[in-house]
Amino acid sequence: KGIYPDALCSLQYEKDYELLFAVRLSAQCTDERVNKVTPALFQRFPTLESFAEADPKEVGEYINSRFVCAKYNLDKEAKEYSEGWDIHSFPTFLFMNADGEVQFRIYGYRPSERFLQMVDSAYNNHKAIMVEKQYQNGDRSRETVIEYLKMTKAQRRGNAYTDAAKEYLNANADNLLRYEDDYSLFEEVIVSPYDAAFLHVQDNKTAFVEKYGDKVDRKLWQVWKEYPGRSFVTDYNTYSLDEQKYRNFLKEVKQKGLPAETIDAEMRMTKILIAQPIDKKTLLKEVKKYAKMPRADKQIVDYYNKLSEM
Repeated sequence: KGIYPDALCSLQYEKDYELLFAVRLSAQCTDERVNKVTPALFQRFPTLESFAEADPKEVGEYINSRFVCAKYNLDKEAKEYSEGWDIHSFPTFLFMNADGEVQFRIYGYRPSERFLQMVDSAYNNHKAIMVEKQYQNGDRSRETVIEYLKMTKAQRRGNAYTDAAKEYLNANADNLLRYEDDYSLFEEVIVSPYDAAFLHVQDNKTAFVEKYGDKVDRKLWQVWKEYPGRSFVTDYNTYSLDEQKYRNFLKEVKQKGLPAETIDAEMRMTKILIAQPIDKKTLLKEVKKYAKMPRADKQIVDYYNKLSEM
């Protein structure tokens, strides 16, 4: 305290022994992750006595009696599994059949009783397994796809969710006017102006705006202006572009009656921002030009103005 009188502890606790446990946990991961785990932990064991009386074998014996267990630290080893199994958060529990197929998942820390309840529910409820099998076997009925999307989203299987959603929307673009949920999905996952779903909305923009309002126009414009940053950047450290593809894209945008110069200005400002040190004088000039362009984003203007003044 004498050397660092204003130092703050990032670990969250209310009782002295809670800090002790939090510090022990923080040796295994970040303080941020500890703070996500400890609220439920301290709620499950509200006193030091309840911690002392807890049976550490309870969860282990329950799981080992039903499954063959394997543990991987994906922060340090077997990183290829995180991609192969579509894992994006820790801890993740994967329950597989004898063929190595994932049957269900549990994410995050749970108090022991809640965790065991979830395992029991998943173990005895085969709906998720059936939906997975139906989808993998080629069932693309709307009912099955919707259930599959709900399942993959709940399981935080980001890649599986996005891929399935795009496939469904592109194959069933006519549903976008029929089902509002389908259009909401379109807003969430479609990021390419060359997807069939996007082209359908673009070609029938009047009908979509009439039903869903101005958000349709905002979504279409967002996809157009963000596409170069997703598709034509060859080096994100310098924000270098495939210039030929990029210029051809701007020509196409202009042919569609959209302000290609506004997209180009945003790309130039991003390149200036990435360069170190930032050329604030040049950035301010670009911002002033950009602010006068059609469809210039006021939030972007305000952000870059504040940045150039720092």
